[in-house]
Amino acid sequence: MSVASIIPGRFRAALLIGLASITVAGCQTDRIVTGTVPADYRDRHPIQVNEGTRSVQMFVGSGRSGLTAEQRALAGGFASQWRRHGSGPMMIELPAGVANEVSSSRTVRELRSLLASSGVPPRAIQVQAYQSDTPSNVAPIRLSFAAISATVASRCHVGQEDLGPTTIRKLGAELFGA
Repeated sequence: MSVASIIPGRFRAALLIGLASITVAGCQTDRIVTGTVPADYRDRHPIQVNEGTRSVQMFVGSGRSGLTAEQRALAGGFASQWRRHGSGPMMIELPAGVANEVSSSRTVRELRSLLASSGVPPRAIQVQAYQSDTPSNVAPIRLSFAAISATVASRCHVGQEDLGPTTIRKLGAELFGA
């Protein structure tokens, strides 16, 4: 075997290895990880949808029944909130085993009528009793409903330094003429 026939073969192998390495190197991505604030507002300020309970309490004395004018206004406003945000039944919880148990149960008829006239369908109103922690005292009538709310779970202070003119080049600034 001559030297001339070996060199071209080795050269050819080296050339193929070199081309293969260039081809494989082209598939590698350039990953740069930084601690910058995301440019997209949806990433900076994600919206969270939560379900929580809204409630209000009304005290009815043991010697009387019926709602005061303030309590009627409170119940009407709460019914309005239920129409806008409610995602379930309107619950009326009556105290049991307390001094005002009888007067509270008499007040429920007026409360149901008031809620219905304020736009809460009668089939959406549910009444149930609850045991009070303090049986010798007066316990409130509780109105409650489940409500869905959307909140922005963000760090609002992040990125506020760019509210005015700046000489610092920001990511995406070329899109806005800066």
